[in-house]
Amino acid sequence: MTANLYREAKNLLNQNRFAEALSVYEKLAGLGDVKSQVFVGRMTYKGLGAPKDVEKAFAWFQKAASLGSSAGAFFCGRMLVTQGRYVESEAWFSTAAREDYSAAVLWMGLLRTRRLLENPDFETGLAYVQRAARLGNFLAKRELIQIMLSGRFGFLGILRGIALFPITLVCALIEVRFNGISHKVQG
Repeated sequence: MTANLYREAKNLLNQNRFAEALSVYEKLAGLGDVKSQVFVGRMTYKGLGAPKDVEKAFAWFQKAASLGSSAGAFFCGRMLVTQGRYVESEAWFSTAAREDYSAAVLWMGLLRTRRLLENPDFETGLAYVQRAARLGNFLAKRELIQIMLSGRFGFLGILRGIALFPITLVCALIEVRFNGISHKVQG
């Protein structure tokens, strides 16, 4: 039954029939499907198929996270970042980062390297960004290149950043071309 509902929802999305697709995803989410709960949260946050509702979206992300969804925990953190609530976001990102959700690992690093927390630790932040890059996250690789280009690792670091930039860009384009936008490319 759920496989048929997934196909139906996907077909409706492909036809830009967002309200109908949202209805199907809500049915799946109500049955406890965490991927659908996250999807409903994202659609609700973006206002696809229904008016944008930040509180309702956050509730869906929380529900998914409470059932073990790394994506749900990540999106809770992202919503808090958009509100400038960095300390609170860290707990959600930490939950998802424990499961190697690369976008959450990246944000654990960004909170520190960009001094968004009260006691930022650049070295710890850098370690998170490097871990996210090893997990294949394009935005983490881009962040590392930016750090290199800033001169933080000296002249050789700048040269390495210049050399890595086109390689990283081509790899990201290949990822998007063959796999679509994934958590490896998102941030």
